[in-house]
Amino acid sequence: MIQSHARQIYVEEKYQHVLWVCPTAEDMQRMRNLIRQATELFRARQSAAMKQLDAYKERSRVTNVFRLGTTDNWTQQWQGSKEERCGTLRNFLWAHFQQATQAHKDLDSQAQEEQDWMPTTDYSLILQTLTDYKNALWKRQQAEEARRLQEQQEQQRRAEEASRRYAAELAAREQDERRANSLIGKVEKLFNK
Repeated sequence: MIQSHARQIYVEEKYQHVLWVCPTAEDMQRMRNLIRQATELFRARQSAAMKQLDAYKERSRVTNVFRLGTTDNWTQQWQGSKEERCGTLRNFLWAHFQQATQAHKDLDSQAQEEQDWMPTTDYSLILQTLTDYKNALWKRQQAEEARRLQEQQEQQRRAEEASRRYAAELAAREQDERRANSLIGKVEKLFNK
């Protein structure tokens, strides 16, 4: 698991921290000891995972990649500004709403799922992000509809233009035939006299 996290953090850049949430403080301490022992073992073996994590820590200046919390305090593990946390959470929620849209899932039920596991202090941010996402989705649908309508109008204009050109060509041919017929008639009259 640590190797997988190291790859996703350093190589794939999917996220920046890992938070293990444990049911109790005792479980959290046990997990902290397990992670410490595992990282010591990886360091002793000169594991590629530890090299990746060390390189990430050096580049990003993040000192604590693996964080632990309990179900009571996990939301307090954020080590940045409130604005950064809100931005990260909005991006997280936005991605979940996009996935729900792609899966044809109800957005309100997706928001409810987020509320079920997130702290109540984040409910207003969840609802605001949902509202913003719905507005962006509506605007995108309106833009796509306008583009489709414009394309239909352009196709109709082209069809009408092609029809006018065809009618003009047909009228010109008919006029040429009338002139030719008129000339032939005059020539015939001359020779019959």
